[in-house]
Order: sequence, then structure tokens, then C-alpha cells
Amino acid sequence: MTDPGTAPKPPATPPRPWTAALTEWQAGPGAVAAVVWSLGLLLTILCSATFPEGLLRDPLLPSWVKVTLTGTEAVSLGILVAVSFAVSAGLRRWAGSVRSAAARVGIEGLRLFAAATGMLLLAGSWAVFWAVGRFVDAAGAGFLTANFGQLWGFARQWNPWLLAVVPLLAVASGVAAARKLPRFVAGWPVRGRGATVRIAGTFIVLSVALSIAGEIAQRFAVSSVDEAITGVSYPIGNIYRVRRDQRAGPVTCLLRSLLPEGSSPEVPGPPASDRVRVERPLIQSPEEYRSTVDSSRRRPWNVVIVVVDSVRADCVGAYGHRPSITPTLDALAAQSVIYTDCYTPASHTSLAALCPLTGQYPLRGVGFWQYPERPTYPRTLIYDVLHGLGYRTGLFSSQNEHWSHMSRHLVVPGLDRFSHAPTAEGLVDPGPVNAADDVGISTNLVDDRVTIDRAAAWIGEAPGPFCLSINLQAPHFPYALPASAQKNPGRKPPAMSFINLPRERLAEIREMYEDCVSYADAQIGRLIDRIKALGEWDRTVFVVTADHGQAWYEHGFPTHGSRLYDEVMKVPLIVRAPGREARADGRPAILIDIPPTVFELLGLPPHGGFQGESLLEPSPRSDRSRYLLCVTTLSRQVAIVRDGFKLIRDQEYGLDILYHLKSDPAERRDVRSEYPSVARELGWRLDSWVQEQLAYYGDRERHSREFPPRFR
Repeated sequence: MTDPGTAPKPPATPPRPWTAALTEWQAGPGAVAAVVWSLGLLLTILCSATFPEGLLRDPLLPSWVKVTLTGTEAVSLGILVAVSFAVSAGLRRWAGSVRSAAARVGIEGLRLFAAATGMLLLAGSWAVFWAVGRFVDAAGAGFLTANFGQLWGFARQWNPWLLAVVPLLAVASGVAAARKLPRFVAGWPVRGRGATVRIAGTFIVLSVALSIAGEIAQRFAVSSVDEAITGVSYPIGNIYRVRRDQRAGPVTCLLRSLLPEGSSPEVPGPPASDRVRVERPLIQSPEEYRSTVDSSRRRPWNVVIVVVDSVRADCVGAYGHRPSITPTLDALAAQSVIYTDCYTPASHTSLAALCPLTGQYPLRGVGFWQYPERPTYPRTLIYDVLHGLGYRTGLFSSQNEHWSHMSRHLVVPGLDRFSHAPTAEGLVDPGPVNAADDVGISTNLVDDRVTIDRAAAWIGEAPGPFCLSINLQAPHFPYALPASAQKNPGRKPPAMSFINLPRERLAEIREMYEDCVSYADAQIGRLIDRIKALGEWDRTVFVVTADHGQAWYEHGFPTHGSRLYDEVMKVPLIVRAPGREARADGRPAILIDIPPTVFELLGLPPHGGFQGESLLEPSPRSDRSRYLLCVTTLSRQVAIVRDGFKLIRDQEYGLDILYHLKSDPAERRDVRSEYPSVARELGWRLDSWVQEQLAYYGDRERHSREFPPRFR
């Protein structure tokens, strides 16, 4: 019998069949997730088909690669949507479990913030891809974080509408997807929601199959794709993997970068008889070096080193440009030695611009490398050494030297005056370099005229020899001049990005660029006039060069910071010294030769911290090796130029390319099959250089006893 005081227990609710739960999920969050995934995939296809470097526009890729890699990004998007909805569902359950209304509002705000942030990051990655041709991966995120202020300033200058519209659309889309879209989808018929899930599920399964098929096919593919403009033959497997990791889509790119990299294969060493001769000079203290100076041979001339950004050698009249757009440099060349075969060690400013001052190769780490805050390796800069010999020293730059933390390497105790874009704002003199912390990362460039004004004023501040370093920026993309200096002030510049100059307006863009080169040339003329007015010209060594050149699609890409072809890597080098005969010198030269050359002109002994060679040697070696480097979001290459050949090693594609520069100066034909022994030897030398550089900079114990290695 049942106790009359005890209420009977209700019968247990039987568990719902899984089919009912699935139907409920399809009608609710499943349908919303399917819509989000479908919209994301449609956006990916649209951008890939319209952006300049988009996957679907890639002329090198066979159709099957484009289709399978699109499937790979679809799978990655599916993973992202699944994780996002799981997090969102967790936040909703959390909000439902708390009693405080304020807490529920806070949790809902957190959910909306997460959705908006995710969409902003996704849109930002696409915006970066539009600008530079690569999505943001783990290394790129670190670079963006370290240089965010300057990158924002550059983007604002290049395309202010992009910065205004894209973030607003991204945030609005994220909030709408989290708050409005579920309500909108809930208004659909149940059958429609179920059909949406089934269709999306079918396409996801198809995408998984395509992705797997692509991975299998690339592993067994034996064919190659030829790039006529460079003469390079890319194995299908190599180009598939690179495009997958860089251009398939933002989610795939990020996920791939988070996976551990496979171990690099062991690089075979050359036979003992062919090994590169490497010298490892011991550290000399400043006092020890000064004790080796012979005062009877010393010539305490002033030193001026001018580096102009993005000036290729053939843009200067003295190097053959017609009509001449550089009257100052042409006149200077008429009383100087011009080196007609000079290379820069790197294709981008952060590594190349310091080489004329350090005399050192810039390969100091693996991957995207930025200057450390407290480097343990010795920093040997030309002005630091000369400061100990009684020189006043100054560095005046039109750019922001905080870019990639270059200022960490440039600012040393021997630098008396440091002026760059942040400190030049408003023409306020910052005073001595250590007087204040000038972290003005939102300021990117200053008018070259202002830089020269400040340098010219500093020269006359005190008597005695001076060492002056100048960096001018007018010819850098986007080729903008002050309104008062524009030859066509009413001209509206074309819409362009760093990796996409509209080819139909390329002649107009080159004209803009050449106007900027002429402007920088005129500013150099003003500096020379100032030195002459002070009566110092006959006691001045004057050097002009560029950090790198500029490409105009000769090898399929514009601007710089990309592959190591001569339009980017060959630069002018003009060295004027009192009493020196003017001539053209065709010996092999590279920017790290500037400090040792200047020291010999000053009658100073060689310094162990310089890896370059003096260009005053009476019997130069024609078989000298010069090493080149590109480590950017656009390319990862190293190269060696030696005895008329150039070997480029593309570290992303895992292949070597050999050019015979004497017979093929345009670099159109890979001749590895014709010169296999040359390719092997140059490959060994390049391996030795990379290994020696990385071994030195990776061993802190050597930093206290050795300078960087020299290669002979």
C-alpha cells in the first residue's frame, strides 16, 4: 500500500532518441553554424578570385590545386566555426546558470566581444593579404604586434578608406552573426533549416575529400610548373605546399603556422679541399683598437654617408639613366669613384639600411628577425669607432628607426645626435640621444627636406671632424611628395598596394617614383652646398648609396622586399674623397664594404668588427663571394653572387636557381643543368655562410671573445 501522506513519484522521462536531438540541433544552432560557414566560404572564394595574389588568380597553379586548396580552407573554416559555436554555447549556458542580471549582461557582452574580435581578426588577415600577398600567421602576428603603430600609419597613408570601412564592417558582422543571425534563421521553416544543415554538411564532407585528395596527389606528383619570366621550374608538390601554407586562406595559414615544423635535412658539406676559408677575428676593445692607429698616417677628414631608400642603380644618370633625373649625383660622380657592380646584402630596409654603417651581414637569426633589446653580440658601427677618435657623430633619418627595432642596434654610446621621424615632428630638436625616450611609433616618415635642414644645422654647431649618417625616404612606396614639390600637384595617384601596382598605369607610377628620386637628389645637393659653405668640402669623404632597389614586374613582382633579383639587389655606390681620381670601378662590391673603405681613406687600420673588404685594394678578386638575404612575408631566400654567377636558394620552395649573369643579365634562364659543378660549389659556399652566421649569433659565449666571422 501507498502511504497516503506520500505523493506518488512521476514516471521517469524516457531519454529522447538521438534523432530528435539531432533534429532540434539542426533547427537551432546547427542551421546558424551552417549559414555562417557558407557565408565564410563564399567570401573566401570571392576574395580569392578578385584579390591580386588570390589563390584562384594564381597563373602557376593547375585547376586541381586551386580546387583542393579551396577545399582545405573550407575544412579549416568548418573547424573555426565549430570551435566558435562551442565557445558561444558554453557562454550562453554560463549566463543561464547565474542569477545576477548584471553578470548575465556581462557574459553576453563577452560573447559579442569575442564574435566581433574574431571577425575583425579574420578581416584584418584578408586586408593584410590584399596589401602584401600573405595572410597573417604566427610569425606575422608577432611582426604586426611589434610594429603596429608604424604599420597603421603606412596603411592610413596608402588607403585610408580601407582602415575606416573594414574594421567597422568586421565588427558589425561579428555582432550581427552572434545576435541577429540566430533570430533571423529561427524565422525560417523547420524544413528549410534542416535542408541548410544537410547541404552545408554535404559540402563539408566534399571539402574534406578534396583536401585529402590534394594532399595525396601532391605527395606523388612528379610534374613541374614553369615560370617563364624567371626560368624557374617549380615541382608541383613544392608549390602546392607553399600555396597551402600561405594563400589557401587566413584560417589554414594560421593553423599551419601553429603546427611544429619538420626537421631540416642535413646539409652536406663540401670536400675539405673546397671548404670556404673562414676567419674568426678576436674582440678588440676600443682602447686596443685606438692603440693601433698610426697618427702619422691618419687623415681626420669628415665622413658623410647618405643612404637613399629604394633607388636602383640604373635610375641614376651616372649609371646610364636617360634622360638624367639626378643632376646632383651625376655631378658628384664626376669627381668620385662609382662602383658599377655593387649589391645590397638584403632586399628590405630593416636589414639592409644598417649595413653601410655596421659593415656586417644582417643574417643573425632564423625566420622573421627583429633587433633584440639588449644584444650580446658586439655592435660595431662606423660612427661609434670614430667617436672614440674625436669625431662628433650624428644620425639623421627621414624614417622611423623603431621599425623592427632598428634603433636598438643604431643607438650606441658613441652616437651624439639621433634624429628620426618621431623626433623630427614639429621641427623640435630632441637634443642628445640619451636625453629622452622618443618612442613615437605613430610617426613614420618626415620630409627629406626637414632631415637635411636638421643635419645641415648640426654640422655647423661645433668645430672638429664629424661623422654624419643620413637616411632619405622620398623614393619609398607610395612615392608621395609634399604638395610644394609635386610636379603634377593635381594628379590623383592610382589605387595601389605594396604588391599590386596597376600595370595599366605603371608608366605613371614610375614617373611618380622618379620625381621622388629627383627630390631626394636635390636634398643631397643642399647638403653638399652646406658643407661647401662651411669650407669643409675639401676635408670630407662623401658616400651615397641605396639600401635596395625597386622592381617594376621584371620578374613578376613590384617594389621590394621580395625575391633576390638584380632590380632589387643592385644599388649605386658613389665614393668621393679628397685627392682621389674620378673613375668607374667594376670590382665586386657590397654595402658592407663601405666602413672598411672609409677607414682606409682615413688612414685607419682595418677593424676586426667589419665583415666587408676595402674597395681600395689595388688587385681586387674577381671571384669574391657576396651573400644576399630576404626574410619577409613576401619571400624567404638566400643567394650568393660569385664570378659571374648567381645562385638563389628559395627556402620556401626548397629549390636552387642558377643564373649566368654575364650571358643572362636579365636573369631569365636557370642554368643548373649546364653548370652542375658551379651550382654545387656555390651551394656549398652558401651553406657555409648561413651555418657560420647562425652558429656565431646563436652562441652567446663567442660574442664576448669574437667578432662576426669573415668569409674569404
